[in-house]
Amino acid sequence: MSTDSTDRAGENPLKETLLAAVSAFRMGRSAEGNSALIEFIDLMQQALTALGDEELAAFVLPYVQEIVAAQERGDVLRIADLLEFDLLPVV
Repeated sequence: MSTDSTDRAGENPLKETLLAAVSAFRMGRSAEGNSALIEFIDLMQQALTALGDEELAAFVLPYVQEIVAAQERGDVLRIADLLEFDLLPVV
């Protein structure tokens, strides 16, 4: 993860959307978090398709499955943790 000028707002929609989801989930705004999460997954899918990176897709899949399981349990803090600590470093 870079901290140079390429990380400024507006230049990494994946990261922005992911951080929006994390923030919303941590603040108890589940509907907003879910909306941002759906947008993040759509953007991630587009990026993985464009890159054709099957190895990265295989890396991300278990996290997506765990996020779905956490959603089913209503565990928004677990979702936020997975997004922030496991997926953010990849983005």
